[in-house]
Formats: sequence, structure tokens, C-alpha cells
Amino acid sequence: MRFFDKALSASEIQAIIEFDSPYMAKYSGEVFYMPFDGNYKEMISKTEATKIGTPDFAAGKKGQAYAGATDSYITYP
Repeated sequence: MRFFDKALSASEIQAIIEFDSPYMAKYSGEVFYMPFDGNYKEMISKTEATKIGTPDFAAGKKGQAYAGATDSYITYP
């Protein structure tokens, strides 16, 4: 998950999907990026989210993806 302070074009989004590893903040306006690839770390601030309940991971298109569970979520300061 990423947050930006501006709208992105389809080509900007595709470029992000294709080139993001290893991650270094490089997109104009990017303020938050959490890839959910085996952990709950936000990559710009290097801050871990807190797990509540038993959220997990599932196979994603590339790496892993967040898989929620009943009464489970993560919180981020």
C-alpha cells in the first residue's frame, strides 16, 4: 500500500509496479509505502505496524500480499 499527495497517471502506476525492489523512496509526493511482503513495515519511516488478532499473508502477484482474518487488522501510528 502506498499513499501519495497527488494523483498518479496510469503509466506512473505501472512504472511503480514494475520497478520497486530494493525499495528506496523515489516517487514525487510519496509519503507512505507498506508492501506487506512478509512483514508489516512501512518502508519510508521504517516503522512497524502493530498486529491485532491474526492477520496473515497470502501468495501475491509478486511476493506476498496481506490476508486479513476475522476480527484482525493492523494499526499504524
